[in-house]
Amino acid sequence: MKISILITSKIQFHTAQFYIEQFQKKGVVIDLYTYKFIHKDVLQRDWKKINVYFIEDLGVKFKIVKWIHFLLLLFFTPREFSPMYYRWVFQRLKKNIIAFNFFKIGSIFFPNKHKNSVNKHIKKIIARINLNLFKTKTILNFTTNDQPHLLCQKDLNVITIVESWDHPYKFPIGYVSDKVFVWNEALKMDWQAYQGDFKIEFGYQAKFDYLIGIHKNKDEIKKLNNFMYPFSTSSHSDTLLYNDEFRFVEQLASVLSIKGKTLFIKPKPSTPYGELDYFLKFPSIKILSYQKSIDGANYSLSESYNKNRIKEMDKVDIILSRGTTFVFDAAIYGKPVVLFNFKTEYFPALSKLNDFPHLSRHLFSKEENIITIHNRSSLKSQIENLMDLDIIELGNSFSKYLNSWIQIDSSLSNITFCSNKIMKEL
Repeated sequence: MKISILITSKIQFHTAQFYIEQFQKKGVVIDLYTYKFIHKDVLQRDWKKINVYFIEDLGVKFKIVKWIHFLLLLFFTPREFSPMYYRWVFQRLKKNIIAFNFFKIGSIFFPNKHKNSVNKHIKKIIARINLNLFKTKTILNFTTNDQPHLLCQKDLNVITIVESWDHPYKFPIGYVSDKVFVWNEALKMDWQAYQGDFKIEFGYQAKFDYLIGIHKNKDEIKKLNNFMYPFSTSSHSDTLLYNDEFRFVEQLASVLSIKGKTLFIKPKPSTPYGELDYFLKFPSIKILSYQKSIDGANYSLSESYNKNRIKEMDKVDIILSRGTTFVFDAAIYGKPVVLFNFKTEYFPALSKLNDFPHLSRHLFSKEENIITIHNRSSLKSQIENLMDLDIIELGNSFSKYLNSWIQIDSSLSNITFCSNKIMKEL
């Protein structure tokens, strides 16, 4: 048996390693397509029967096709595909007048497709170019992938592993998957609605593998002294969103410091080293460890990194968040999680997050278990309410919801089960 695997980021590698190890046990030969900086991680493993091909070595033809693929995505995708897509297109293209005008002119000659058929139309066109890169009939691919054009090869059986809860993208990914593994029923519905693939099964949440089996029942919290706020943005993120979050955390740090509480600020993995040290001007504020990364998805979920995350969670009583993947880690570990939903003109970018389907559907919909930041009273007084012990009950309730939503089940959705399903396709 033989399979191709495409890995374009270190986050993908973390998930891929579980599948590779299972394939190794079964004697499956692997053609691995990846970047050279990721190959360094591959070399550290005692893996055999792996043929490695570097994306950097692909010829000019593949680079040209990548640009054609990108333009087709722009031309075929209706602007109203989703609020997230509309925002992404116009924020990026308006910075380049030539590109923006080219986009508008191209849209006239390329009629927009129904959102469920965009990927199919793009694959049909790209497949005619006959790339013929992969030597196997099946390829295993992980979200997010920065080489979607490669997956449009004719007669290629594409299996996609959805790596995170927010990866059923609200814009077309640019290729068709013959089988998709997602976390739960809610994400299955998201993928069907936005990508148009319907052969979907439930997969393994490799992102949280480090927490399975070590869940602890914490002692009852009698007094809140130590809070954690994990940043969901950095200077590499949307500027308006980052500025809003920065200003909110500044207010949070100010009030908690006055109250004699300790706030542990957790940098987003893509945060440049030292970027959040500004908050150290407040008493009782501590900055947790920065993570080395090349860009947003290129940091390693190494054993040492995961152990450090557990150690940092042990320092705090409760997690405060505007909505980020780390809330799932905290909930699985047994920490109460308090979620903020912004509906105020003082934080316009954060308030627009209600337009993001994955947040509005899966997190903000639990209105009875979250805190809404509004205009009816001062932000200071709203933050002071966090001192109320009822916040613990609220946090435990939302944490319980997160655990039920994510549906971690090591007996049914384990890696062996998923790998066996994939090998039946070879």
